[in-house]
Amino acid sequence: MTDQACDQCPRLFTSTSSLERHKEDAHHDQRFLCDTCIRLFATKQDLHEHIACMWFLSMTLVMIYLTLCISVIYINVMLLQIYIQLLPRLSLTIKLGHLDPKSGF
Repeated sequence: MTDQACDQCPRLFTSTSSLERHKEDAHHDQRFLCDTCIRLFATKQDLHEHIACMWFLSMTLVMIYLTLCISVIYINVMLLQIYIQLLPRLSLTIKLGHLDPKSGF
């Protein structure tokens, strides 16, 4: 395999893709903009890695948020079940007008 030489500096590369990436990074004035956070990147590869990382981070945050929401719903359902179980006792003590020692209230 023949080394690929950069025509703008003395560096050698073992593959064409490495040479292309080097030229884009070291000798290209164009920068690549992330539309979401307005950061500039030297290469398309850096931009794509950034986007992938930000997507993973945002999906992780969404999963944490959904887990918390489900936990809150579960707690509310449990409290509702307890309330439903206690409701007959509560209505009985309200009708009697005093606290019934047998019911624990």
